[in-house]
Amino acid sequence: MDGRYLPRSYELKSDVDGQKGGIRSQFSPNQVIFEYSGGDRSQRSGLLLGDRVTVLDTNVFHQFIFLTRQFKYGGGATPQNSEVVIPQEKETGILKIRELGKENIVVKGKKYSTTHLRVDSDALQIHVWVDGNRIPRKIAVPDKQIEVILDAP
Repeated sequence: MDGRYLPRSYELKSDVDGQKGGIRSQFSPNQVIFEYSGGDRSQRSGLLLGDRVTVLDTNVFHQFIFLTRQFKYGGGATPQNSEVVIPQEKETGILKIRELGKENIVVKGKKYSTTHLRVDSDALQIHVWVDGNRIPRKIAVPDKQIEVILDAP
């Protein structure tokens, strides 16, 4: 990422049941080129992008920090749009992010004062509780019955 939390490159390696694969991505203004590898084949593809984009890959929850760092807090219930690139899906999308208010939560016995955000992709709603340093402390995907607790020092 650069200083504005915009992606420059991205790499993901996987090993599922002995099948190794990976994604390498290079970002340049308004585009990204993907190189996918797996088994004995590879593939290249690209996407055109807007000026501000965030990488938000499937099931890589710590990447929500890039959304929470770019979000403009204090806007109330007015949604903000954020363009995301989902390398594993080879697509882009627009997320609508909205503040739902302040909430206190407890993570592993530690109390945090957070801002509750709702991230809406039209197909799925994700709830993110962000502390005062813009670090996600809890992420929930109610429709998928997923709850991720992020505990950092």
